[in-house]
Amino acid sequence: MTDPRAPVAFIGLGLMGAHMAGHILAAGHPLHVYNRTRAKAEGLLARGATWHDDPGSAAAKADVVITMVGLPKDVEEIYLSSRGIIAQARPGAILIDMTTSSPSLAKRIAAAARARGAGAIDAPVSGGDIGARDAKLSIMIGGEEADVAAVTPILQLMGTNIRRQGVQGRDSIPSSRRAMLHPPNPPQKGNSMPGVLERNNVKVRGAGEQPMMFAHGYFKSFSLT
Repeated sequence: MTDPRAPVAFIGLGLMGAHMAGHILAAGHPLHVYNRTRAKAEGLLARGATWHDDPGSAAAKADVVITMVGLPKDVEEIYLSSRGIIAQARPGAILIDMTTSSPSLAKRIAAAARARGAGAIDAPVSGGDIGARDAKLSIMIGGEEADVAAVTPILQLMGTNIRRQGVQGRDSIPSSRRAMLHPPNPPQKGNSMPGVLERNNVKVRGAGEQPMMFAHGYFKSFSLT
């Protein structure tokens, strides 16, 4: 951003999101936050962040909006509902979804953002809560070059391996991860990774587990409560 202290909204303060938001706050950006459970925001609020009662209200105060939530349905709700992020985003704002979500949804969000006069990029991460804590996440970006360039200084507060993979929804999730998340012909409804987790109400709370890298980075991003 041209303003090195642009206000930022951060939605989703789970194991990873709280660390990521904390780095942005520590760099001097005014920080506006929302999480379904306010208690998870208390540490940031004590450091000077501003609480909002819904994602759209936080977005209305920011030049950059970052989301890190649980499932594609959560992303759709917070971005595309009638009082969601896009409905209340400032013209010229850049919206960054860092959830591991669906390519088709990323394209819908990008189109809706353009109609609002805002930019949107999808930027899923890997590295888990330890990478988030140490600001060493890998960030894979789909978005327009100008939008990515504008927010790169903010992304650098959270990660060390930042790569633009293409436009929104096309190459932002490597094919191996996309296949695991959204298999093209699942044998039964809900067999994608988000569907399995949703059906079983999985909540990952521990730190330091080291399953395969994909699962570690994906599971740790959840902030459903």
